[in-house]
Amino acid sequence: MKILIVEDESFIRKGIINNIDWDKLGFEMPIEASNGLQALDKIIQEHPEVVLLDIRLPKMNGLELLSEIRKKGINLEVIVLSGHDEFEYAQRAMELGVKQYLLKPVASDEIEEVLSKIREEIIKENNRKEQMKEMKQQIKRNLPSLKAVYVSSLLNGTINDISDIKRQGEYLDIKISGEYFCVLVCIIDHDDLSLKTLNEEGKNINRYLVTNSIIKVLKEMNLKTEGDREGIVHTPNENEVVLIIGQNQKNKVQSLKSVIARRIIESIEGYQDFNITVGIGNTYQGFKNIKYSYQEAKNSCDYKFLRGKNQIIDIKDVEPDSNISFFLPNDLQRTLTSSIKQGNSTQVKEILDDFFDLVLDSTKVHSINNIKVICWELLSNILRVVGEIGGDISDIIKNIEEVYIEFEKFDTIKEFRIYIEELTDKIIDYVVNRRYLKYRSVIREINKYVEVNYSDEDLNLDIIASHVNMNSNYISHLYKKETGESLTNYIKKVRIQKSKDFLKDFDKKIYDIAYQVGFKDAHYFTICFKEVVGITPSEYRESLNILG
Repeated sequence: MKILIVEDESFIRKGIINNIDWDKLGFEMPIEASNGLQALDKIIQEHPEVVLLDIRLPKMNGLELLSEIRKKGINLEVIVLSGHDEFEYAQRAMELGVKQYLLKPVASDEIEEVLSKIREEIIKENNRKEQMKEMKQQIKRNLPSLKAVYVSSLLNGTINDISDIKRQGEYLDIKISGEYFCVLVCIIDHDDLSLKTLNEEGKNINRYLVTNSIIKVLKEMNLKTEGDREGIVHTPNENEVVLIIGQNQKNKVQSLKSVIARRIIESIEGYQDFNITVGIGNTYQGFKNIKYSYQEAKNSCDYKFLRGKNQIIDIKDVEPDSNISFFLPNDLQRTLTSSIKQGNSTQVKEILDDFFDLVLDSTKVHSINNIKVICWELLSNILRVVGEIGGDISDIIKNIEEVYIEFEKFDTIKEFRIYIEELTDKIIDYVVNRRYLKYRSVIREINKYVEVNYSDEDLNLDIIASHVNMNSNYISHLYKKETGESLTNYIKKVRIQKSKDFLKDFDKKIYDIAYQVGFKDAHYFTICFKEVVGITPSEYRESLNILG
């Protein structure tokens, strides 16, 4: 650390220099000056941190030197040495920034004490300046992040004090003009293919393209994006870009917001792998109400579930007129469940058409959350059918959690509708196949029962239906539908087939064989035999005799 000793009397100057251990105090050997002008030159050339200054000097006295130093903006510490114990000297010196005023004669240890104290103060001040410098550099490096935090605070309402909002905005050079504000939220909608292939860099590029397009639109409309801005653009996350519009007149905001939204959509239309949905909030007065417009704009974007992507959705057009809850109609639930169980795909499609028409007609009455709940209820009811028919949902869906995950991914009701239609087709196929397997099992059981009990002359539909625990009329219909012939005809064919085996025993009488295979009348047996085989029992036996 450098020190300049300014004293016109050489013996005093040399005495101070020779009687102090400068190295121990942390100073270089002192620079010397014998008058004020010489001292000023030394200060300018050598840049000492401390000056030990006599007041009475030739050419330029100490107070004049101090005044000149301050005029030039030179920052250093001054210790005044004076033989004058006068208040006006001390007062003037203090006014010029002198912190220490020592009266001659002064002991070396007193000078050392003062110098040691001043050196510590200089070191502390230098450290403080270095910290401030580093802090300013850090602020400069982090300025984009600080600006983002500030705008996020505006949007989320974490800054409520108007003076804080203005003060922070001015400090960060984000001053939005106007008294009325409206927020637009642009949601970036990537197509299915780009979602699978797009990396983080690609998403950042798309976000930049949207941000840049918004700024370009604002400039084309002569809206300021710097200084006292009429529009602030902010990117809270990778899929969202926000615009705050500010104007002094409410009607100006009202007329601008739709035009800006339309131009933003148009500017994005040329890009292939994504488009955007623009949500518009209501217009509010005052900074602290920006948060309401922002929340409304985000809520508007949720209605793309019904409106579809690449749309402008103003909250005033979709906000429900009432808080009435919307429930899935019971008759629709029953009819849909019944139609799926019956495997009636045509009727299921008609019911789903009615459901989605109902949902789309209710957008101004019910909230989007209520509508999503109804859609989930529909999905749950469809899945429940599998359990009601005794099936296992894992035969259709590997993991039920996949359904929840898939449902959360749906951006639009169109996507949900495609999923539901595909799911109901799978369930109907499953129901039909399961029913077929069940019916085949019933048919096999009926055939087996007839094979064993054909000789019972009382064997009929009622007995067989009771055996398989089903209605006789249903059994008759089912058997005919699944096999192409009536159950009565099958019983007759089994009895005739068995009788052919018995006819090989020439000792048995034909009428005995008729009774043995379940016929109550031998004549009717002959009629049935000829109907099935093409010849009478006697002719059949005769043919066996000829062949034998």
